[in-house]
Amino acid sequence: MPTFVVVTDYWCLLIFWDISGQTYMQMEAKKSDLKEIEEKRTTDIETWLCVNDLSGELKTEIMGNVLEKLKPDEDVNNVKVLSVIPWRLSLDIKKNLCLDMLQKVPMFSAGGERTMELICGYLKPIIYNENSFILQEGDPVDKMLFITQGVAFLYRTTSPDGSGSSNTSFISKGDHYGEQLLNLAPDVDPLSLPRSNWSVKCSTNVEAFFLMAEDLRKIKIDLVESGYIIDGLVTNTM
Repeated sequence: MPTFVVVTDYWCLLIFWDISGQTYMQMEAKKSDLKEIEEKRTTDIETWLCVNDLSGELKTEIMGNVLEKLKPDEDVNNVKVLSVIPWRLSLDIKKNLCLDMLQKVPMFSAGGERTMELICGYLKPIIYNENSFILQEGDPVDKMLFITQGVAFLYRTTSPDGSGSSNTSFISKGDHYGEQLLNLAPDVDPLSLPRSNWSVKCSTNVEAFFLMAEDLRKIKIDLVESGYIIDGLVTNTM
């Protein structure tokens, strides 16, 4: 009987060692996988920061927030990053990425930097996949788009004179589309939106920010009430 107990204890001990060894190896493998995921996510964030020319203190703050809050399997792009960071930091990113583009729009730039910073608060991020349409010829233009990454090509099947000839051009990082919305009165009927003369199709994945027609209406009302827009023009009194 004692021999049986000893043997039983011995095999139990062997089984315990085997299970413990397997558990240890599994834990180490899991640690290795997590470390690899963490390193990849860090690299992806750093790449996004570099591509968008974000550096210094802003880079450090973004990195800390995104590493902490973004899920390991999530892509790193405008939409994901801005969804997990504080509003103030989000506004700083939008100003860094979009102020130069807003400067290219006469009605915005005429109001000065404070006007453009106000507009940044309305900007929303969006992602378009490669080969997807942003707009098709004849669609209502319901947003103004500011591209931060990627390329889209514009084409139409007929020329303005109706000759039927095809025209093609491109928009890419730093360009915008939909400026015709700025010609609308603040109280415009949403059903009266202008129609696009172009089809706008993504040649690559496109990251952008946009202002909806309703956003532009609110911006113009705010500026009119503040005395910064007179007869559709922005005054430089800020």
